[in-house]
Amino acid sequence: MMAESYEANDLLRLVPLGVERLKEAYPLVRDMAPQISQEQWHDFVAPAIEGDKNAGVFAIESAHGFIRGLCVFRVVREMDGSKNFVIVELVVSRTLYRKAAAKILIAAMEAEAKNRGCGAIVTDCPVESRWLFDLSAQEGYRLMRWRMSKKLGSAPDT
Repeated sequence: MMAESYEANDLLRLVPLGVERLKEAYPLVRDMAPQISQEQWHDFVAPAIEGDKNAGVFAIESAHGFIRGLCVFRVVREMDGSKNFVIVELVVSRTLYRKAAAKILIAAMEAEAKNRGCGAIVTDCPVESRWLFDLSAQEGYRLMRWRMSKKLGSAPDT
């Protein structure tokens, strides 16, 4: 189910990301995570596009059809039976309209979470994306827990 249309202005619009546009979206992903290969991007996002009913990808595109933002999400059932809408990745290009694109994605994800019967939206915000953290706080998101991470290096071959 596609969230209802959100448009900040005539310059940006929300669209579902289909398999045919995966390669087109890759430069945006590469700008934010240069270590991710096109194959890794495809393997990561393909299940959300190719039929996993508990996942999806939305894109923000410009009036000229260029992808300016992406949101990959999954619906996760918790131990208590409730459902959370988990924003796995939220990527917005470094353009003049980055804040508008992020607001459109956030509003669309809220609508999609409600449509799917979720009780909460959960996301991580990279430390280096303070602007996104501040924007999310303005939209009603609150810090609910600390998430810690430790890099372990390359996994051994099996």
